Amino acid sequence: MKIFDIVIKDLTSSFRSLFLLIFMFGIPLLVTGMFTLMFGGNPTEPEITVPQIRVILVNMDMGDPNFQNRMDQQSGLPITSLGNLIEKTLFTEETAQYYNVDNKSDYASAQTEVNNGTADVAIYFPSDLSTTFTMPGENNVIEIYYTAENAGKVYGLQSALSSIVDELSIRRIAVDTALADTSEVADQNSTVQNIVQEVSSFPTTKRDFLVDVRTLDEPQQSSLILSMLAPIMGGMMIFFAFFTGTTTAQSILREAESGTLSRLFTTPTSHRTILTGKFLSVLFTVLIQVSVLIVVSHYLFNINWGTPLHVLIAIIAIVVPAAAFGIFVNTLVKNTKQSGAIFGGLLTVTGMIGMMEIFTGGNSSATLSKVSLLVPQGWSIHTLNLSMSAETTTALVLPLVISLLWSIVFFVIGIPRFSKRFI
Repeated sequence: MKIFDIVIKDLTSSFRSLFLLIFMFGIPLLVTGMFTLMFGGNPTEPEITVPQIRVILVNMDMGDPNFQNRMDQQSGLPITSLGNLIEKTLFTEETAQYYNVDNKSDYASAQTEVNNGTADVAIYFPSDLSTTFTMPGENNVIEIYYTAENAGKVYGLQSALSSIVDELSIRRIAVDTALADTSEVADQNSTVQNIVQEVSSFPTTKRDFLVDVRTLDEPQQSSLILSMLAPIMGGMMIFFAFFTGTTTAQSILREAESGTLSRLFTTPTSHRTILTGKFLSVLFTVLIQVSVLIVVSHYLFNINWGTPLHVLIAIIAIVVPAAAFGIFVNTLVKNTKQSGAIFGGLLTVTGMIGMMEIFTGGNSSATLSKVSLLVPQGWSIHTLNLSMSAETTTALVLPLVISLLWSIVFFVIGIPRFSKRFI
């Protein structure tokens, strides 16, 4: 078809221009690469692995019938002692990648291994841990032994253990308080049991709620460098996509001035077909640019743009407005001599407004966030950010629709103006 012949001719002309290729692909990738070097990181390198902490656990807790019965009633878990409960909570399949646990029965030898460097930390549960836990007014003692050089390494383990014990202590304190406050109640045992049942229903008695473990392979951007590179690359890509749309559409003005367009109009091909081919070439040029940048930056900088469906939605929200904006802007000038200052100023101002969210690192005020959405670039960036943040597909629908509405406005204004001028 004649339309696609025109599209192929214009695409070939665009991609033969070294100037346009530099602005389409070179500058966005170069700027992102410069930020990579500035922050001294290589996002393509594998994530840093956390070495396992060598733990010796000396669990001497003999258990207590009252404690075991209470655990059976409250959780249904096979918990024989408080030490057993803490061990099962802290050392799970999820935390196995962080802790190498060795169970022993001699605390003195465990301390010796820590001193010799064959272990990082020793944890000791005394034999009466469960018994003292069920007795009002008694204190529970858990010992953590480590050397000074391992203090930083075992800080996380110590914090997790303290958190578990603190949560369990909440229940103990509640029971002790109930006993003190119901000393004059006729049916004290029944009242305390009801209070215990209420406290036991709190999520801290459920093992899954005691510790929140997050693995290293989360879908979000996993490093500080990546969290900065992705928005920078996205902003550069969108900024220069709009630049490409405007520059490619400007070829219509250049051909009109050089006489190429008028000669083309003398052919049997209708004027409408010729202009349609010109408009489609703008759209396909921006589409190729954005698609290449997304693929190359993914493999070059290890940027995760989102799921394939979300990336497709983001591409549409970038390409269509950029092409429509380029066609619209070119109808505002009479010739290429007028275009330089107008295009440069208009694209720079609207692009900077749209990238406010990137400049502020996502910490902009609600007012600034709304200001960035006053231009089409802002909605394109917003859609891309939602794709990268693993939002639901539904969350991307509204910004996509608004981006397309911007495109419709530009097309409705721009295409008739071009048609009136050349048809």
